[in-house]
Amino acid sequence: MEQQTADSLLEEQLPVLDKAAMFILITIAAVTLSFYGVLIQRKQLTDAAAGRETPEACQLFSVQTVSAVLVLAAVLYYFYLTGQAVKGSFDSPCDKKLKSLNHFSNGLVLGAAMIRLYNLFFSRAIAPCEGTQEAAEEELENSLPV
Repeated sequence: MEQQTADSLLEEQLPVLDKAAMFILITIAAVTLSFYGVLIQRKQLTDAAAGRETPEACQLFSVQTVSAVLVLAAVLYYFYLTGQAVKGSFDSPCDKKLKSLNHFSNGLVLGAAMIRLYNLFFSRAIAPCEGTQEAAEEELENSLPV
């Protein structure tokens, strides 16, 4: 009977670990894209200092946006996992406190990821890739909460 419980627990936990590993890879991809974004910014800076035309800002925005969305997806999954842990059973009051604190900290990270993505879109509204300054100001006015 005890062997069946261990086997069922193993069958239950392996897919969770596989999915967590996948989201770790997604996080690594997001960090790699962020690094690429820094390289784009460096090239823009050196080109501007040399008086050459810089690559379009749209390329940087796209890279930053994809990176932010990947981070958000991974953080959402980790937040879900810690929420499941908080709903589960606890070995001790200390265990409950640790799981709750971990879930709370994941909530803060989730909030930061959402703010980063919002900030990217807000900065895009201020300085769009194409169009006139008037169009940018109009887009900014339309994007601000009332």
